[in-house]
Amino acid sequence: MHALSSYPFGRIGQVLFASCRSKKPTSGFRLGIGLAALLAALFGLGAGFQGTGWEGTWHDALVQRGDVPGGYHALCVDAAGRPRIAFTVMSSRIFRYAAWTGSAWKFSKIANDPDWSFSVAHTISMALTPSGTPHVAYFDAATSRLMYAVYNGATWSNQVVDGSLKFQCGEQNAIALDSQNRPHIFYTVFYDDTLDVGLRYASWNGASWVITTVSTGGVYDQVEEDAAVSLAIDGAGRAHAAYVCGDERVVIDGWYADIVRYATSTSGAVWSKTDVDVIKPYPDYFSNTYLKLDSAGNPHVAATLLVDRVNNALRYASRSAGGWSKVASIAKGVPGQLGFMLSGDGRPAAAYGDMMSFNLVFGAQVGKAWVTEKVKKTGTTGSGDCRLALGPDGRAFLSYYYINTTLNQSELRLAQAAPGLWPGVPLPGALDCNGKWQTGGSQSWLGQTSETHDGVDAARPDVLGHNQSSWLSIAVQGPAKISFWWKTSSEKGDKLGFYVDATAKATLSGIGVWKQKTFDIVAGDHVVKWEFKRNASGSAGLDTGFVDQVKITK
Repeated sequence: MHALSSYPFGRIGQVLFASCRSKKPTSGFRLGIGLAALLAALFGLGAGFQGTGWEGTWHDALVQRGDVPGGYHALCVDAAGRPRIAFTVMSSRIFRYAAWTGSAWKFSKIANDPDWSFSVAHTISMALTPSGTPHVAYFDAATSRLMYAVYNGATWSNQVVDGSLKFQCGEQNAIALDSQNRPHIFYTVFYDDTLDVGLRYASWNGASWVITTVSTGGVYDQVEEDAAVSLAIDGAGRAHAAYVCGDERVVIDGWYADIVRYATSTSGAVWSKTDVDVIKPYPDYFSNTYLKLDSAGNPHVAATLLVDRVNNALRYASRSAGGWSKVASIAKGVPGQLGFMLSGDGRPAAAYGDMMSFNLVFGAQVGKAWVTEKVKKTGTTGSGDCRLALGPDGRAFLSYYYINTTLNQSELRLAQAAPGLWPGVPLPGALDCNGKWQTGGSQSWLGQTSETHDGVDAARPDVLGHNQSSWLSIAVQGPAKISFWWKTSSEKGDKLGFYVDATAKATLSGIGVWKQKTFDIVAGDHVVKWEFKRNASGSAGLDTGFVDQVKITK
């Protein structure tokens, strides 16, 4: 048991469960699952989150309606699967906290907003203990101070972390807890006399805040003041942080580079820095950073790269003992702010408002492919402001800001993923055909929702390289008839074939549209197979094939 001085306001909670941060804003389920069984599987007999109904494959519920600037919020989930959200309310000018009790939302006030023109909760970050105790960092723009708040179950206690009159402290901030449940905050500081933006690190030592300087800005570390920062603490107490900066030592085509920089420290006093992603800053630039640690303590860093509405990208890299992986763009058409998390086995996922359709989208890495799911089926202009958190059962929680055009009001909403969404759509559901499906080759086939014939889901092979192939099969007892829809998005040298036993019945290639095929299966035991093969060179379309709506009848 820790001493009372473990926290700025005494001992609360036991171990770190989750760390989340917020950034500055710029209908029925799948058939065959009984409702009672579904609710029991989802909510653990009522212990976890329960919403009001299904929207696609997400259970969706209202948190608060009216004058809710949802871009100002943070989301965490406790060890019992109960979500917690810190957010601002414009109409009452308060900084509010919502905790799911198992049957309803319980609200409390964290702080008042003395001047809404500045907003007391300009930027919010939050971390939870397993017992659900929230630790919150926020920027009070009315006084230019970094604030810290903690809840004892009945009341909130607030204190100033950094409030020098010379500096604007904490406009961007991220909070995390160490193994002793002591808070650590990584935040920006604005030097009024030099116009430089620097970085500081505040850690609670059991009696007071210890504040160290990570960066003073300047020509070699020009921190972007509007780009959200990230922080995580590993099991050994080592700090991991990410931020966006410029560096006049790095020049690309006559421009000083825009950089996603990673920093780590054992004590908070000395920081080791590495550049994760570097680009020419005009006309492109990085907007925000997202950092998470996997179960082995390895950092995963993502950043939003703003190009235009269509080509904005979520860039991603991870580090292991072999160093940083190659930076990859894992999602397109993303806004400047979005939700980001890792699965239990360290795969990235993101939630964002698609810049063209305005649909709310959840995307996850499945194998080497990036698979997406529409969360909100109808268009919305506010779905870009969202956060993601991982539940104890491995499924995603998604909080988001939504403009209800019917009521002409803003809403803060929360959705939980249904079973089977993560890590992908199960093959029987994607193919609309129950049975024992087999898959193999260079990669496996997977269910996805990005490209479908029925408007719901379909199957495709995982990402293949040149001279690689992937097959999908199921046993059929004849006589029978089989029909299915298929298409390819590839060069003509790549082939999607259909086989009955070892005999090829049809092939498809090129960039085409969905087509239906029907075949008779003679009496006896047979195996039907689809196989996609890539040739030795070239690329076109998505370099893959798709199968949907398989129907086997006697």
